[in-house]
Amino acid sequence: MMPETTPSSVPSTDGDLLNQLRAIARDDLEIEPDRVAGIGFETVLADGFRLDSLNQVILLARLEDLFGVVFSLEDREQLLALRTVGDLVQLLQRRMRQAP
Repeated sequence: MMPETTPSSVPSTDGDLLNQLRAIARDDLEIEPDRVAGIGFETVLADGFRLDSLNQVILLARLEDLFGVVFSLEDREQLLALRTVGDLVQLLQRRMRQAP
Protein backbone atom coordinates (compact mmCIF):
# COMPACT_ATOMS: atom_id res chain seq x y z
CA MET A 1 0.00 0.00 0.00
CA MET A 2 1.28 3.46 -0.90
CA PRO A 3 1.78 6.06 1.84
CA GLU A 4 -0.95 8.64 2.07
CA THR A 5 -0.09 12.05 0.68
CA THR A 6 -0.96 15.20 2.54
CA PRO A 7 -1.21 18.67 0.99
CA SER A 8 2.14 19.59 2.56
CA SER A 9 3.87 16.67 0.83
CA VAL A 10 2.20 16.63 -2.56
CA PRO A 11 3.91 14.79 -5.40
CA SER A 12 6.17 17.06 -7.42
CA THR A 13 6.54 15.18 -10.68
CA ASP A 14 4.04 13.93 -13.20
CA GLY A 15 5.20 10.38 -12.46
CA ASP A 16 4.58 10.84 -8.75
CA LEU A 17 1.08 12.14 -9.48
CA LEU A 18 0.40 9.21 -11.78
CA ASN A 19 1.40 6.81 -9.00
CA GLN A 20 -0.94 8.57 -6.58
CA LEU A 21 -3.78 8.39 -9.11
CA ARG A 22 -3.12 4.68 -9.52
CA ALA A 23 -3.33 4.29 -5.72
CA ILE A 24 -6.68 6.11 -5.72
CA ALA A 25 -7.91 3.82 -8.50
CA ARG A 26 -6.87 0.74 -6.55
CA ASP A 27 -7.78 1.78 -3.01
CA ASP A 28 -10.73 4.13 -3.37
CA LEU A 29 -12.31 3.13 -6.68
CA GLU A 30 -11.59 -0.57 -6.08
CA ILE A 31 -10.17 -1.21 -9.54
CA GLU A 32 -8.30 -4.50 -9.97
CA PRO A 33 -4.50 -4.25 -9.56
CA ASP A 34 -3.75 -5.63 -13.05
CA ARG A 35 -6.00 -2.97 -14.58
CA VAL A 36 -4.46 -0.25 -12.37
CA ALA A 37 -0.98 -1.22 -13.56
CA GLY A 38 -2.07 -0.40 -17.12
CA ILE A 39 -3.13 3.16 -16.29
CA GLY A 40 -0.80 5.65 -17.97
CA PHE A 41 -0.81 9.25 -19.14
CA GLU A 42 -2.61 8.36 -22.38
CA THR A 43 -5.30 6.25 -20.68
CA VAL A 44 -8.78 7.59 -21.33
CA LEU A 45 -9.83 8.91 -17.93
CA ALA A 46 -13.41 7.62 -17.96
CA ASP A 47 -12.29 4.12 -18.98
CA GLY A 48 -9.19 3.79 -16.81
CA PHE A 49 -10.95 4.94 -13.66
CA ARG A 50 -14.37 3.52 -14.56
CA LEU A 51 -15.90 6.92 -13.95
CA ASP A 52 -19.58 6.43 -13.37
CA SER A 53 -21.28 9.20 -11.41
CA LEU A 54 -20.31 7.77 -8.01
CA ASN A 55 -16.67 7.24 -8.95
CA GLN A 56 -16.50 10.80 -10.28
CA VAL A 57 -17.53 12.12 -6.88
CA ILE A 58 -15.14 9.78 -5.06
CA LEU A 59 -12.24 10.75 -7.34
CA LEU A 60 -12.80 14.50 -6.98
CA ALA A 61 -13.21 14.28 -3.21
CA ARG A 62 -10.04 12.21 -2.89
CA LEU A 63 -8.06 14.61 -5.10
CA GLU A 64 -9.19 17.51 -2.93
CA ASP A 65 -8.19 15.68 0.25
CA LEU A 66 -4.83 14.45 -0.98
CA PHE A 67 -3.58 17.44 -2.91
CA GLY A 68 -5.20 20.38 -1.14
CA VAL A 69 -7.07 21.57 -4.23
CA VAL A 70 -10.72 22.56 -4.43
CA PHE A 71 -13.09 21.96 -7.31
CA SER A 72 -16.30 23.96 -7.53
CA LEU A 73 -19.25 24.28 -9.90
CA GLU A 74 -17.27 26.91 -11.81
CA ASP A 75 -14.76 24.16 -12.68
CA ARG A 76 -17.40 21.97 -14.32
CA GLU A 77 -16.50 22.77 -17.94
CA GLN A 78 -12.79 22.33 -17.29
CA LEU A 79 -13.37 18.98 -15.58
CA LEU A 80 -15.70 17.77 -18.34
CA ALA A 81 -13.03 18.61 -20.92
CA LEU A 82 -10.50 16.21 -19.34
CA ARG A 83 -9.97 13.29 -21.67
CA THR A 84 -6.87 11.44 -20.49
CA VAL A 85 -5.11 10.73 -17.23
CA GLY A 86 -2.36 13.04 -18.50
CA ASP A 87 -4.91 15.86 -18.80
CA LEU A 88 -5.86 15.31 -15.16
CA VAL A 89 -2.20 15.29 -14.09
CA GLN A 90 -1.65 18.63 -15.84
CA LEU A 91 -4.75 20.14 -14.21
CA LEU A 92 -3.57 18.96 -10.79
CA GLN A 93 -0.10 20.40 -11.36
CA ARG A 94 -1.62 23.80 -12.25
CA ARG A 95 -3.98 23.72 -9.26
CA MET A 96 -1.26 22.74 -6.80
CA ARG A 97 0.91 25.65 -7.99
CA GLN A 98 -2.05 27.97 -7.32
CA ALA A 99 -2.87 26.54 -3.88
CA PRO A 100 -1.83 28.70 -0.90
